[in-house]
Amino acid sequence: MTFVERIGSLAMVILLVGLFALGLGIISWIVEVLQRYNMPWQVYLVAIGLVLMLFAVIGAKIFSQD
Repeated sequence: MTFVERIGSLAMVILLVGLFALGLGIISWIVEVLQRYNMPWQVYLVAIGLVLMLFAVIGAKIFSQD
């Protein structure tokens, strides 16, 4: 593995960790808002699922080789 490939891999790992942290922050904020308005647990699942799907699409687009 060359130096440039290692730097590229390191950048991808840092990007992935940042994306993961951003997703957790958004999910925790959404859960806090839903708790404030006493929403049922089904709404929690839908909101968390939508955020996870959104970040999965973003991650797939970022890490695709196209």
